[in-house]
Amino acid sequence: MKRSNPPFGGTSGPKMKVIRGQAPTDTCMSRSIVSKNMSSNHVFDSQRENKVVHKRTTLCLNEDLDSIVLPEENVAGVLSFLEFKELAVCSLVSKTWMNALSQIRCIRLSLNDKWNDDKLIFSASHLESLIKLEIDWDESCGLDSKKLCYFLSRCPKLKHFHFCGNVVNYTHPNGIADEAFLPLQFAHDLETLVWENVKLGEQIGHIDKILRDKKNLKTLRLCYISFDQDRHPIPSKIKSLSAEIGNLYNIRVLDISGSRLNFHKFDAHVLFSELRELVRLRISDPSDISLAAVSHYCPKLDFLGIYGGCNRFTLEGLLGVLRSCPIRSLYTLGVFGSGIDASDLKRICTEGRHSLLQVQIGPRRYRPFDLRVILMREAVEEASEGRVQLIVR
Repeated sequence: MKRSNPPFGGTSGPKMKVIRGQAPTDTCMSRSIVSKNMSSNHVFDSQRENKVVHKRTTLCLNEDLDSIVLPEENVAGVLSFLEFKELAVCSLVSKTWMNALSQIRCIRLSLNDKWNDDKLIFSASHLESLIKLEIDWDESCGLDSKKLCYFLSRCPKLKHFHFCGNVVNYTHPNGIADEAFLPLQFAHDLETLVWENVKLGEQIGHIDKILRDKKNLKTLRLCYISFDQDRHPIPSKIKSLSAEIGNLYNIRVLDISGSRLNFHKFDAHVLFSELRELVRLRISDPSDISLAAVSHYCPKLDFLGIYGGCNRFTLEGLLGVLRSCPIRSLYTLGVFGSGIDASDLKRICTEGRHSLLQVQIGPRRYRPFDLRVILMREAVEEASEGRVQLIVR
């Protein structure tokens, strides 16, 4: 009796008969069991996953926000972009957010309402790691100099300090005591120091003491500073300030402008003798002696701005700076008490032909089609061969 080959290449063997109504064979039973197990495992995995998701949701809803931990330095970075009021409110979210205040490194503080003193107290208590501080002060709101002094005493790590007021009335009784800024003398890493539109006492805010040993300072701006009772600074303080500025041999930007800090009163040779790295200079009311010192000691100067007061220097003094320094941009109101005309501009462009790119004059409010403006533009175009841009206000 011949045996037939099994279908689909299976091994040969006796055929298995399945009779209707009888129990399935072992092979069919095993397939059924595997199918049921896979189905039950899938149901079990789905139930377990649902329980885990529910547990996580419950934890997030029930636990304190501190359980969702963000690094304090990340929180501090977010808070530093907020307005001061928003910052104070957000610090109440959790302990982590409150602790993050001590890691904020940069902030802009607006002292422009009745809460000025409270802002200073809060800042002194929580902002311990500041390296950049910008303060905007509204003179009409007043300011407790002692609280400002205490806050600054808590910021020895400062590298950049900017204090901007809005003093428009020089005889206004509100001012800032000289001692308010004195703690800045202990901020030895200062790189930027700026006062703008601020009324100080007659000792010019002890600025000379603050500048002592500031070897890292690169920017110093004393812009439109006024003094109590409309006084001018004491000559001895100006002399001391000249000496301290002269020791800032790493300084790149110097701005001493405004009607109360007349530059011709400074000892220019003492002030500029070590400022070999100076590249930007803004001054008010200089003399020919002042400009001669600039041309002698500042070989890298590329910007010179003379803001206010043009009665004490001559065109020759200005040309001396252009001959000695690589001036790229020049701003002046005039020379020797008068405005600049086309012939002056022609000489300026000729002397600055190796580096000069821009000349700005004003603020005489010339009309756009004023004949004088047309002649000045033609003179600049001819003398510089189109290289120098003339800006007329």
